[in-house]
Amino acid sequence: MSRIPVSSKTATLALFACALAPLSLAQVSFTPLTYRTTPASNVVVADFNGDGHADVAVLETSADATSAGSVYLGKGDGTFQPPLPFGSPHADLLVVGDFNGDGHADLALGSFMTGMIGILLGNSNGTFQPAASVPGTPGLTAMCAGDWNRDHKTDLALLDRDSSNLVILLSRGDGEFDTTPVLPVSNNSVNACLAADFNADGKQDIAVISGILLGPSSQGFLTVFLGKGDGTFGALPSKAIANGASAPAAGDFNQDGRTDLAISGFGSFPFFNGELQVLEGAGDGTFSSVFSTPDPFMSIGQQYGSLAVADFSGDGKPDLVSSVSTGLGFLAGNGDGTFQNVVFLTKTADGGPAVADFNGDGKPDVATTDTIYLNTTPATGAHIDQNGVVNAASWETPALSPGALISIYGSGLTLVQGTPPTGASSKVLNGTEIEIDKLPVPLLFVAPGQVNAQVPWELAGAKDAELSISVSGVPGQTFEESVFPYTPGIFVLDAAGHGAVLIATPGVVIAAPAGSFPGARPVNRGEYIQIFATGFGAVSNQPGSGEAAPFDTLAETTAQPSVDLGGVAATVTFSGLSPGSIGVYQMNALVPQDAPVGDAVPLKATIAGVASNTVLIAVR
Repeated sequence: MSRIPVSSKTATLALFACALAPLSLAQVSFTPLTYRTTPASNVVVADFNGDGHADVAVLETSADATSAGSVYLGKGDGTFQPPLPFGSPHADLLVVGDFNGDGHADLALGSFMTGMIGILLGNSNGTFQPAASVPGTPGLTAMCAGDWNRDHKTDLALLDRDSSNLVILLSRGDGEFDTTPVLPVSNNSVNACLAADFNADGKQDIAVISGILLGPSSQGFLTVFLGKGDGTFGALPSKAIANGASAPAAGDFNQDGRTDLAISGFGSFPFFNGELQVLEGAGDGTFSSVFSTPDPFMSIGQQYGSLAVADFSGDGKPDLVSSVSTGLGFLAGNGDGTFQNVVFLTKTADGGPAVADFNGDGKPDVATTDTIYLNTTPATGAHIDQNGVVNAASWETPALSPGALISIYGSGLTLVQGTPPTGASSKVLNGTEIEIDKLPVPLLFVAPGQVNAQVPWELAGAKDAELSISVSGVPGQTFEESVFPYTPGIFVLDAAGHGAVLIATPGVVIAAPAGSFPGARPVNRGEYIQIFATGFGAVSNQPGSGEAAPFDTLAETTAQPSVDLGGVAATVTFSGLSPGSIGVYQMNALVPQDAPVGDAVPLKATIAGVASNTVLIAVR
C-alpha cells in the first residue's frame, strides 16, 4: 500500500531532458534577475515585514573575520527594495525562525570561530533588535531550526564537530535559550542537520549527517533523532550513506506519502565528481537507499552542495536545485525516487539555494545570494485521481463526514510541499486552497501528489457537496462527493495492516508484535488500549473546523461505538476527539479476558451501524 495516513541577467533559460535520460523532462524555464553583486555566503527567505511578499536575508563573511548582513524586502514582482543592513557579530551560519513566538520572522547566526549564537529578533518591518549573544558550542559546524517541544517558539539544534554531539537549545520566548543534555552522534565529523517529521507522529525529528568528508576513507552516515514532542529525542541506529555526505533535503520523492531524504555528497575518492543519494522513508524514521549515482554530467572536482526541493515543472513530482561547486544545478524528479541528470542554470557558483514565490504567480522561484530565478514555466491546473479522495486513516471510500480527516491524491496539488505550524491548520497553504460547498477546508499537509485535510464540521446534514481545488489561483478540478454522518476509519500504520492502537501505559507502546515498531509489544488481556481513528461523526463540545480538540471539557461522540476484537466485544470506556489533535478520534477500550491471542488479531469498530476498516493488533 503506497498511501499513508496523516499523524519544503535577463535571458530565459529553457531546460529539456538529455537524450540519455530515462524519462522525458517537462519543460522548465527560469528568468534570472540579479539583485546584488557583493559576494555572500548564506541566504534565507521569509516575510520579514509581514506584507505577504517573500523577502531574502543574506550574510557576508569577510577575510578579517567580520560579518555583515542585509535584508531585501520583496515588492511581490520579483524585485526588491534597497537593502536594509543588520549588524552582527562574526557569523558563518544563518537560519530563520520565530524565536519569541510573536509571529514575526527572526534570525539566528552562528560562528565557527567562537561557537556563539547571535539572535536577532525581528521588528516586522525588515529591521531587527540588536543581536543577543547566546552560548552555543565550541566546535559549532552546523545549525538547524525547529519547534522541538511544540510550544510554537522556534528552537535550535547545533552540531559540534569537536565532540560529535548534537546540542539542543530550547527557546524561552525572550531571545534566551535553555540547553538540554547533549546527544552523542555515533560517527565523527558531524556535518549537517535537518528538521522534519520522519515518522508521521506530528513531532519534529532531526536528521544528522556525519562522517569523513574527504580522502580514501570518505564515508557518510545518517543518524535520525526522533522527537518526543517535549524537547527530548531518541536516536535510531546510524546508516551508512553517500561518500562525503554533506547536505540533506526532505521531500516525498517517490510519492508514497512518506518523507524521504535527498543527500548530496562529494563522491568517491580520488575524483570526487559529485554524488546524489535518495533515501526512501519507511514512515518510522528509518530509510533505505533507492537512488545513488555519480552524475555523468558532473566533472571531476564538482560536488553537489545545498539542496532545495519544489515542484518547479508543475507535473506533480518534486524536483531539486543544488548549489553545485561550478554553478546552480536543476534535477528533474521522476516521481519514483529517482532524478534525471543535472542541468546547469548558471556557470558560476552562488550561495544558497532557497525557494519561495517572489512574484506572486504561485510557482516556486529560486534565490541565491545574488540572483532570483523566476519560474516562468506555464501553470497547469491541479488534477485529482479517480477515487482519489479517501479516508486519511483507512485509505478507503467514502471519505466525507463532518470533522473527518481526508487524504486527496493526484498531481499538481501544490508546487511546494509544506505543513502549517505544529498543532495548527491553514485554509491556504503554499498556494493550495480547497473548498467543499464553498466552505474553506482546513489543510494539514500539502505535497504535489497528496493533500491531507479536515472536512469542515459545518457540512453536518449535507448529502452531496461540491469539492474544488485551486493552486495559486489556477482552478483545478471540481466534482461532486457524497457526504455521510459517519465514515469511520482506524489509522493503519503499515502495509501489513497494523493499526494505530496503543497500550494504555506510559510512553508510546504500539499493540503489535515485538520488533515490528520501536517499543511495540502485544497487549495483555485485561489491559486498556487506545484506538486512534477518524470519521466517527458528531461530538459534544465541538471545536471549530481546523481547531484542535479541547483538553478541559472533552469532545465525546454523540453515538456510542462498539469494538470487536477477534469476534469478542471489548468494553468502550471513552469515545471522542483526541485532546489537542485536529480530526483525530480516540476510543479507549478494555481487552476482554476471553479475547483471542496472537500476533494478528483483527480489530474493528462500528458506530451507528457503520463499520470501520479492520486492523491488526497483537494480544497475549
